Amino acid sequence: MAGLANPVLTLTRDRAAKTVRAVARCRINFNPVELEAMQQGLLRFRLRARLFGADPVVLGGDSNLFTFVPPKIYPDATPNNFEDATFEETLGEVVLDEDLGTEEIFARFELTNELVQTAIARNSPVVSGRV
Repeated sequence: MAGLANPVLTLTRDRAAKTVRAVARCRINFNPVELEAMQQGLLRFRLRARLFGADPVVLGGDSNLFTFVPPKIYPDATPNNFEDATFEETLGEVVLDEDLGTEEIFARFELTNELVQTAIARNSPVVSGRV
């Protein structure tokens, strides 16, 4: 199965506009068999990215805050063994204000093999701060 590497989330706040620019990035690694099947039109992958608030289980666990749309579909116009994916969105501060005090936000990337409907997921490191 393909792999996900180097997940990163960057949040840039604009205090005047009361917005946050969210940029989520990761690298996808396809093996040679997957790449050949994609080039032949036999296989597709779908990459989704979502933002979560990191919360302890006693508080209900991680909360889904935002889903980037649309998902990215592979192969794209130039299929490669390594694909860098970037999701970007400007959000109102309130979207990421998931609890009282300091916010702990991470990006979760989920790559699905659409042929067999198996998926892998990888989280970025948590970004902490006040929104």
